[in-house]
Amino acid sequence: VIGAIMLVVTLVFTALRNMVLGSGERRMTVARAISQVIALVVLSYIVLAAIWWYDARLVNTAFDASKAMMEQVAAAIDPAGRLELVFRTLGLGRHLVMACIMMVLVLMWVMLKWMGRGARSLVAGRPEAGGLTKPDEGAPLSL
Repeated sequence: VIGAIMLVVTLVFTALRNMVLGSGERRMTVARAISQVIALVVLSYIVLAAIWWYDARLVNTAFDASKAMMEQVAAAIDPAGRLELVFRTLGLGRHLVMACIMMVLVLMWVMLKWMGRGARSLVAGRPEAGGLTKPDEGAPLSL
């Protein structure tokens, strides 16, 4: 379920991004967006399996806490209990934990990517990125 939701959201955001930015060399294609979502889902399940293998009680506690939170939210919205049944049928508690793992993976990837770009621009000496440049021959020195 979460993979299908992520796929729809990714396709919508890809379409919006391409409409706003137009065509260009860094344009996101639908195939690239789908491949990134699939890679993220597979990687998050690998991380979940690794964490579960290392400390199953931690993962089970996270699932139980997420399930309890979803039950409280459902009870606050619909006291009759119909919404809780829908949440339980969809397995929203487990999907919430998976979404948190996916979000952490995405944020780590984006941080590493931008750190790499910043390091490359420093090495390349681009002034707009705060890199070191050689002073002009005739220019006065300034601080």
